Amino acid sequence: MQLLQTYENVSASCDRALTEQADIAPFFWSTGRHVSCVVWGVVFALSTTSRPERNRGRRSHPRGFTLLELMVVVVIITILSAMAIPMITAQMRDRRTQDAAQRVTDLLRGARMRAMGRGSAVLVRFSPGTRGRFDLFEAQRGTTDAPVGASDASCASLPNPSCLDTNWNDPASGEFRKVTEFDLASRGEYDRLTVSMSDEGGLAIANLDICFTPMGRAFYRTVTTAPLQPLAKSHTVEVFRGTAATKLGRERKVLVLPNGVARLRL
Repeated sequence: MQLLQTYENVSASCDRALTEQADIAPFFWSTGRHVSCVVWGVVFALSTTSRPERNRGRRSHPRGFTLLELMVVVVIITILSAMAIPMITAQMRDRRTQDAAQRVTDLLRGARMRAMGRGSAVLVRFSPGTRGRFDLFEAQRGTTDAPVGASDASCASLPNPSCLDTNWNDPASGEFRKVTEFDLASRGEYDRLTVSMSDEGGLAIANLDICFTPMGRAFYRTVTTAPLQPLAKSHTVEVFRGTAATKLGRERKVLVLPNGVARLRL
């Protein structure tokens, strides 16, 4: 039915076109010319009308994902996530351990540079605390060591270059002031991290004072009431997760050399 209607429409169009051209060129008016016009017109009409129908047929049945395929993808993503989460968590914990060890290294290096730059003795005190802590103190003249003819109050904050003459255990003497501290228990990002100290023989040390002079010398003591002695052997700061009995993950070590230089061991 559609083919017949198409033929009639094309034939009428060809008749009109050939009739208009007959006035100008009568030799175009022929039966063969009319048949050729109709055949090509029908072919063209069918080809143009069939494409949208085929395209509409394809669009009406689009290719998509089945429920089974979606479930397989979800299961694969879940498995990969479950495998990756422990690795990411371990890397984050190791990064925090590395960061804490780097802060200890910077504290020791900064103390040495501060003593040499400001001309005053600087002491770093390690104490166990809850999970280990460091306190940094700077020596000053205080109110009892003012020069002759000077005011005690105005000279109290002047630098004192001596590690041995400073009373590091009596804050009331005013012979030192606290500069900064690093306490793992007060830092939430270092939760479950612990800092310990040991000598070059691997023997654990509960307390350690390291004092730096403006001349670059270093003194130490393991008992706060004992006199300071020249630092003649290395010490190791260990930063780890967990306890000394059960260390979790990878630990970081900071080596304090006899000359007072701190180095982070990877």
